Amino acid sequence: MLEAITYCHTTFGRRNKMPSPMENMQWLKKHTVSIKQVSEHGPDDRITVGELVNRDYPEYTAEYQHLIDLFQPLPRFGDSMRHELPT
Repeated sequence: MLEAITYCHTTFGRRNKMPSPMENMQWLKKHTVSIKQVSEHGPDDRITVGELVNRDYPEYTAEYQHLIDLFQPLPRFGDSMRHELPT
């Protein structure tokens, strides 16, 4: 899961009644803490920011192609039945 916070004045600021970009940035600075600080001092009520997890996963289309290749040799439903029936 990925959750992103931005100081986008247009979206975040208007929805949270902060009319200026500076207010947005000050709010974020006050309400966030870096992952390094959390690991050193422990968690608190602020939002933890930074790279929390870094995992390498196969790319989606490569995995999808692998599934296609895996099941490609299988006969379609009914094909094997036609070959088994006597002529």
